[in-house]
Parts: sequence; C-alpha cells; structure tokens
Amino acid sequence: MQPPRRAPWRRGDGLGRYARRDDGGISLPDGGSTATIESKTNFFAGVPKGDTAHAVCMPLHRGRTTIVLETRITRGDGKLAAIVTQTQLIFDNNDTNE
Repeated sequence: MQPPRRAPWRRGDGLGRYARRDDGGISLPDGGSTATIESKTNFFAGVPKGDTAHAVCMPLHRGRTTIVLETRITRGDGKLAAIVTQTQLIFDNNDTNE
C-alpha cells in the first residue's frame, strides 16, 4: 500500500478525503444510489499538516433525477480552503419501470 499522495506544497492530502460520502449525505429512497456526473473544485488555501478540515454540504438544487451540492471546506482557523460543486444523478434501484 502506498502512502497518500500529497500536493507539491505538502499540505494535507489534496483535500481528497472530503469525498468520503459521494452522495453528500442526502436522503435517498431505500435501495437508491447516486453517481457523480460533474465535479468542480476551487482551492483557495492549503490545510496545514495536523490541522482539521471542516466540510459543510448544502444542496443547491434537488430535482427528480439530479441533485447539485456545494461543499465548503474550511481550516481550523476558519479560513476557506476549498469549494466543491457536484452534480449527482439519482438512481431509484427499486423502480420497475424500464
């Protein structure tokens, strides 16, 4: 197993760990799932090694088949580190209409 890849400035692991839940914690029907169809990240500041990154995810749009989420990531001192905008396709795996 290789160690996590780090950005050239050696601060954190490129904030790659923010994506632990691809669905942003949204409420899905039983058996439902999502897939990312678009993702954009703007980085503003590094998170120093040993600091804690905090993420807050807000839905910008919730439709029948897609949801758009914005996640703001801040450092321990409150400075904005990144904004991630993702569009998720929503699947209802229980849907019998094909």
